[in-house]
Amino acid sequence: MNITLIKSIVFALGDGFFGIPTDQVKWLAKLRKIESIPKAPKWVSGLIRYKDIVLPYIRLWDILNVSSPEKEIVLLPGASDYLAYGISEIKGIYQMDVKKYADNIIEIPYIMGYGILEERVVIIIDLNNFLTKKQTRVVRRIYSKNEKK
Repeated sequence: MNITLIKSIVFALGDGFFGIPTDQVKWLAKLRKIESIPKAPKWVSGLIRYKDIVLPYIRLWDILNVSSPEKEIVLLPGASDYLAYGISEIKGIYQMDVKKYADNIIEIPYIMGYGILEERVVIIIDLNNFLTKKQTRVVRRIYSKNEKK
């Protein structure tokens, strides 16, 4: 089992704890306003503004099928400038030993592994692989349509 030291932003969703490596995060902010998108897939929550850019907004809990948090934070991933994610209130930023999970049991491309924080399992999410190829195409199309707003 491979172990890697990873600095992650940790947050809770549903009954679980999740982490996103800090090197995959460009920006965090409070959610201000979401504009609806007619005929958008259910997993796309709407559009938000980041500086002068309009971005499709995807709440992680809608894709992970867990309950909505009380508070949400906007996360702009570092590797993609065409979308933003919604996460819950941040518990902290922690350096953790992350173990790769046994992908021969179940293959989930967006799970990098897991760490232990205060006796809780933290699932480390790889935002670069979070959306499927089809979902990525849909989001890019929504971004392109709204790029000039």
